[in-house]
Amino acid sequence: MGFTVTQLRTFRSIVVNGTFAAAAAELGVTQPSVSQRIRELETALDVRLFVRHGPHIRLTPDGEALIPYADRVLATVADVLDHFRARDPLSGLLRLGVTDSFAMIALPDLLQRLAQHHPRLKTSVRVGDTAIIMGLLDVHEIDIAVGPLSGAGPHIHCEPIGRNTLGWFAAAQFGIAPGVITPGELALHHLMCAGPSSRLYRTAMDWFAESDVVPEQVSTCNSLEVTARAILSGHAIGLLPVRVMRDQLAQGKVRRLTVTRPFPSLEFSIGYQAADASASVQAVVDFTREVVATHELYV
Repeated sequence: MGFTVTQLRTFRSIVVNGTFAAAAAELGVTQPSVSQRIRELETALDVRLFVRHGPHIRLTPDGEALIPYADRVLATVADVLDHFRARDPLSGLLRLGVTDSFAMIALPDLLQRLAQHHPRLKTSVRVGDTAIIMGLLDVHEIDIAVGPLSGAGPHIHCEPIGRNTLGWFAAAQFGIAPGVITPGELALHHLMCAGPSSRLYRTAMDWFAESDVVPEQVSTCNSLEVTARAILSGHAIGLLPVRVMRDQLAQGKVRRLTVTRPFPSLEFSIGYQAADASASVQAVVDFTREVVATHELYV
């Protein structure tokens, strides 16, 4: 026998209100109905949730343990209802998936613009590498994605928004001679870039492989901000979007290495389920294009 959302909602009402009678009043049902729901929930979980002393109750350890699980389930149910009742991401919950570079530079501006035009909008943002964002978009766990989305299935509509220029960066004081450097020479140093599931990592390894080079020491990090700090500290030479390092370059804190073989840029797109194309989705696409242009994020 499984448990129901109604039983969890009843359990949470008792916790908040302190008595079965108060929970019954809040839920608009009789007190025996509340008691029945809790008995069924306890049977389904094979635990005792409350100890009753007349009108007074206290949670058992199992009851305390259930609270965070109930909260997560009820929050998820609320998100599902918001999304599918509205059928309009700008009227309920807008689920965004973005890469680190977009999150660092353009996401706050996008959220502010959305809030100005849609003050009741709720947003859920997932920041991740290509594999994570593509996977979430593919199974409809996010509404709109921004990233290098090449290879998306036919059910995903992608609109190109520019190319992300990449470069190798070293701290200004890093012990590497100025001038042009080959992939083989670069591979002798400690390198850092995004993790193996990212498009950035695969592009980097392909770039070395085309010169028949295997880097000796490659560290990975799923945060561009942390990678940038590692570069600034002199810990490693890092591969990052040029836009991410623009301010540090201007301040002379880092230098972009000149390599004999140009490093390819990555095409970025806005993607969403083709079946979900609507005026609301297009509005989010337009806002995204605006912030990309404002912040000169892609070329």
